[in-house]
Amino acid sequence: MNLLDTSSIYAADGRHIYSVDELRPFFLGAAELPVGLPHADVLNPSPASRKSPALSYSFVPGQGYSLVWQRYDPKGQRRPTMMSARDRGRMNDWIENPDQSVFPTGSLVPGETALRVIEDFARNPEVLSGAVEWVDVKALDWPEP
Repeated sequence: MNLLDTSSIYAADGRHIYSVDELRPFFLGAAELPVGLPHADVLNPSPASRKSPALSYSFVPGQGYSLVWQRYDPKGQRRPTMMSARDRGRMNDWIENPDQSVFPTGSLVPGETALRVIEDFARNPEVLSGAVEWVDVKALDWPEP
């Protein structure tokens, strides 16, 4: 499986490059982890570049992961940014994480689902995962800052 660059650290050795298997315990809520799961992170295919696809998440303990997938077309133009949509009826119910990220509670998916999306992203970061429904972030009624 392909490696992923991360913006956060998951191993005590301070690495930023991991296989999906190394990230699996974090998303499945393993009891004893070398470091705590970050409230948010950005994953890129390794080696990452400025125009690499990105899968980011915001994590709410006990509720799940809000996922955002960014991709670029062959000319380097950003394609629509897509967000997970588990409960479309709650896509206007907003929550703020300690890192100050804001996202709809309807976008939160369980760790098992987030992990399937991460596996799909690692295999082919250009094709949206079928493990969740997606909504264009521009279609959301974002709250005023």
